[in-house]
Amino acid sequence: MTKTERTEVQRKLALPTLRDSRGQLVPTSFTDKESQFIIDVLLKPVRDKNLQKFGGGVQKHWTKMSKKEKKESS
Repeated sequence: MTKTERTEVQRKLALPTLRDSRGQLVPTSFTDKESQFIIDVLLKPVRDKNLQKFGGGVQKHWTKMSKKEKKESS
């Protein structure tokens, strides 16, 4: 993404919360490219922090592990 596209995403994220006449939130519209940027780049610190806090990625159940993985985990 270019720098102007990144600043546009930041601007859209900083917009005030809008509500319709019934009080429901109106979501900010993002393009597919902007949404992917938010998921991949802006949420990476949150993913890394959770990975560190909860001890690593998805753990396999021992019945689903190969013999090699069982030896490594014990």
